[in-house]
Amino acid sequence: MQDAPPCSLVIGLPGQWQSFSRKKEPCQRLLSGLTDLTAPGQHGCMKIPTGFRVMAAAALASLVTACATTRSGPAALAGTWTNALGTVWTINADGTFHVVGSAPRREIWGTFTIAGDTITIQETRRLTPIPKECKKPGVYKFSRPDSNTLAFVLVTDTCKPRVQNVTQTWHRK
Repeated sequence: MQDAPPCSLVIGLPGQWQSFSRKKEPCQRLLSGLTDLTAPGQHGCMKIPTGFRVMAAAALASLVTACATTRSGPAALAGTWTNALGTVWTINADGTFHVVGSAPRREIWGTFTIAGDTITIQETRRLTPIPKECKKPGVYKFSRPDSNTLAFVLVTDTCKPRVQNVTQTWHRK
């Protein structure tokens, strides 16, 4: 390795800069974070290849874009969905929902909360009285295989008709 010129090197992430001064000894190749800044008028000790800088910038831009466009909480499931049983489930970003089924004819309204990938569903009213086993909330894990598909896996629920419907694959209507 050739002797590198003496220099000052500032490395790290914004708000966590560390400065290293090398006056008589050659600079060593140091890598901490993604940034290599030298003091004005000083020679850089570590050169990060341009290709790596471009890849790092693209990765950071993708991450920022994904974070800015990924909906979370109730908004992550908002929309009108249908399953193979003909049930239509309208999920609102305000944490409420409305279900319309055709066989037998039923309408259900309720609320839901989301924590991570877990949804808790609570019926609040029906056209007919809420059956005793459906008065307790149902808990499911959910996933979005793609933007037009919604899938649920049962965690706990005593309401058999709800389990039968919710665990179907849902498609955006």
